[in-house]
Amino acid sequence: MKGKCKWKAAILVLIAVGLLKEFRPSGPFLVDYAVDHKNFTGEQMIHEVLPATTGSYIVSLVLLLMVTDALYYKPIIVAGGVYNILTWAITIWKFNSVNTARIRQIFYGLSVTTTEVAYFTYMYANIEKCAYKKVTSYTHSAVHFGQFVSGMTGQLLISFNLMNFEELNYLSLAGGVGALFFALFLPRVLRDVEEEKALKNADANDVEEPMKKDEKEAEKDGKEQSPSPIPAGLDYTRNIGKEKQPSRLQRWREAPAHWKNNILYTYTNRDIVKWSVWWAMSYGLYIQVDLYVEGLWKEIEHHSHQNVYNGAVHASHAIISVGLGLIVGRTKMCWIKWGCLVFGVSTVLQGVALFVMAKTHDLYVAYGMFILFQTMFQVLVIIAKSQVAESVREKTEAFIFGMNTLTACIIHLLLTMAVTSRHGFHLPIRDQYIVYGVYAVLLGVGFGCCDLPRKLAGKTRSWSVDVRNNLRKRSPKVRGENDKNDKDDEKELETISASMPYSIPREH
Repeated sequence: MKGKCKWKAAILVLIAVGLLKEFRPSGPFLVDYAVDHKNFTGEQMIHEVLPATTGSYIVSLVLLLMVTDALYYKPIIVAGGVYNILTWAITIWKFNSVNTARIRQIFYGLSVTTTEVAYFTYMYANIEKCAYKKVTSYTHSAVHFGQFVSGMTGQLLISFNLMNFEELNYLSLAGGVGALFFALFLPRVLRDVEEEKALKNADANDVEEPMKKDEKEAEKDGKEQSPSPIPAGLDYTRNIGKEKQPSRLQRWREAPAHWKNNILYTYTNRDIVKWSVWWAMSYGLYIQVDLYVEGLWKEIEHHSHQNVYNGAVHASHAIISVGLGLIVGRTKMCWIKWGCLVFGVSTVLQGVALFVMAKTHDLYVAYGMFILFQTMFQVLVIIAKSQVAESVREKTEAFIFGMNTLTACIIHLLLTMAVTSRHGFHLPIRDQYIVYGVYAVLLGVGFGCCDLPRKLAGKTRSWSVDVRNNLRKRSPKVRGENDKNDKDDEKELETISASMPYSIPREH
């Protein structure tokens, strides 16, 4: 009971970390801040500064795959808080050239990846699998609520001219400091779930309890007790279920073998592969869309001259995601049966939203489509993550989450190189979103149809079983007709043999 209360408190601290980490009111206005206050151009931000985030994603994820499970999550979360503070410190005091802006994006990428790997997997090492979906929804909802408060704060302060884009950065820095403060109070993960289960089983099979029971019965009956094999006065401590914790050096030596076993186990499981493919491909698209959407809005606003509500848009999709995420966390649905269809249709709708964003000249229509895209992804990814977490081995969640996130970042890198980079097609911002829309539609159609072969095979097996059962039902009648025909044939043979000459021997 004490341990349960401890980890409930840990969830509350983790929620506070997620909420404050996402409190960055100046985040939705980074491009506006760079163009209006730091003399960057929109082209520089889209094609030179923002792509630097991609490389930091991949490099940091490779490192996180190696160390997160071994370091038990908390040090990685604390490091993410430090990176977040450095991000906003550079934004305030050193955001004056393309190179320093790129360094800022590198630290931003490091803070994002630590969140995706360590923050979302910290609690999986301390709870039962049956609670994974609920805890996933709580941690995601905390992040989204932080985005809501952040977006509304920034939008209101800008709309009422209480602060400018530059001054909002100080609030973002304060949020990063608060997140680091709470991260320091997270309890360390000292024991995994399987060790806890071993202790529970040991409690159930405690050899000390029967001994005490026998002693009490002997005292009650006034009988002489048999001599105990344990000397009196000896401090007897049960060691069943308690194994010596491996040293940190030993864990590092065994890490490559664990990685290999985890990869073989995970990516030979059809269900894990299915959810991981959608997660990685969809998350790669999500990063791309979210990273460059301010450039698209700036392009539309330049021609429409409409008021900018970037902060309100981020706040809107965040609060909707909070509500839907909490609902999903408590909803029981057979995702094995309906998952592919629901995810396929939803991803196609995301593609349609991206097409509309690319073609519209109304900033508010683009805002609405972005809210639709973001909300659908945030709800679906809760389901995908919980399905993966329930299927993988315990205490390997960070490794698998990191692998999927790394795959997503590689997809993001390929999209950046092909669509955005000067070394690729270097497409205008509207054409980029047409490409993203095509990507989403193809992903939705492919994922929606991925279960069709298995369902058709199942129906074929069902049909063959029905045919076999029908034949079995008809078999008595068929057997009777065959017996009658055999008797007629025997009579005919006897008639023919009787009319033959006796020189031909008869068969007996």
